[in-house]
Amino acid sequence: MRILILGANGQLGSDLCRACRIRDAEFSAIGLYRKDIDVSDLSQIKPVLERHDFDALVNCTSNHKTDEVERNATLAFTINAHAVKAIAEAC
Repeated sequence: MRILILGANGQLGSDLCRACRIRDAEFSAIGLYRKDIDVSDLSQIKPVLERHDFDALVNCTSNHKTDEVERNATLAFTINAHAVKAIAEAC
């Protein structure tokens, strides 16, 4: 099973990529980093996902640091809500 992991450089994403390498007979991870896909730019989500062949997607992206979220609620809402919708629709 090929798993596309968004946010592969974060704590959860990097742990999932590592776990897939350990269990490589069952799973292979395709890790995408912020340089590969900026989920705050909704227009690039579908084209980027279409370039990859995967069976499942795990979204480990988020804007969750309280101080940053409070300073820029619009960006947080874009990443944590609108991007998730766009990812689901693209899948």
